Amino acid sequence: MPHKADKLLTSQEMAERLSVSAQTFRRDVKSRNIPHIVVGKRFRFDPARVEAYLLAKVQQSNVVRLKLPKPARPQSVASRFAEKVNGDVS
Repeated sequence: MPHKADKLLTSQEMAERLSVSAQTFRRDVKSRNIPHIVVGKRFRFDPARVEAYLLAKVQQSNVVRLKLPKPARPQSVASRFAEKVNGDVS
């Protein structure tokens, strides 16, 4: 549960924080169970929980990252977060 000082973010705000499109973030929420809280009919996100979840996914992958050309299709939230954590964001 978030602390009182923590603000729950909308999917748009969370997507902006992770540097991905809102559509990509929503797709990953549906397919990857990114931690969320349902308020009425809307999803809200605790930034600390989402970032901890994505960091754990990145650490589990143990994939060596090579510098490759950007893919034609959108990257997942986890891969964009991994780039941000590893300092590969341009």
